Amino acid sequence: MGQGWEDEITYEANLGLIFKKKIRISPAGIEWDGQLWTLDSITRIGFCMFRHSVNYIPVGTNYSVSFGTSSKSWLIDLCKKKIYLNFVECLWKAVGVRILNEYLNGLRNGQQYEFGSVVIKNDGIRFKKKLSEDIYLHWHELVMTNEGGGFTIMDKSQINSWGLKNYKEFTYIQDNVPVLAALFRTMGVEEDK
Repeated sequence: MGQGWEDEITYEANLGLIFKKKIRISPAGIEWDGQLWTLDSITRIGFCMFRHSVNYIPVGTNYSVSFGTSSKSWLIDLCKKKIYLNFVECLWKAVGVRILNEYLNGLRNGQQYEFGSVVIKNDGIRFKKKLSEDIYLHWHELVMTNEGGGFTIMDKSQINSWGLKNYKEFTYIQDNVPVLAALFRTMGVEEDK
């Protein structure tokens, strides 16, 4: 990784109108509120734009980013869309791609990953059910939809049926859900538009 990558992941911005705080990402890590976390120590990321409305009238948008280590996480409102987009692009290149590759290598080596009631395995996913048998679906049996601040993964055979049973909704601000979405795309899961 040469100078090009270092430039691609370097960004800083001031947040706040009166009491400004600097957020910075670089090869040294993420710097926020006087603390620095190395890129390798960050094991969780999330990001999402939340649009707010009252009686269907838009009243604003939050541009939120989360990141965390194995023991603690932080949620930051980046205030402006431009800052959010620039920071997220750097965060993805600096940390997201690494975590995605760790997941792919782990799956290849027999590991599995849990995201709530969904267990990710090398050849598909298992929906853990409380009152009935678990459902296992291969990658080609799944479809995902993107809406607002998240996505839904579901059994392709149930898309047009009444009472969808095998599905899971995720929000992008949750730990590593942006990585999970990239993983599903890498595994060939179709996107229903």
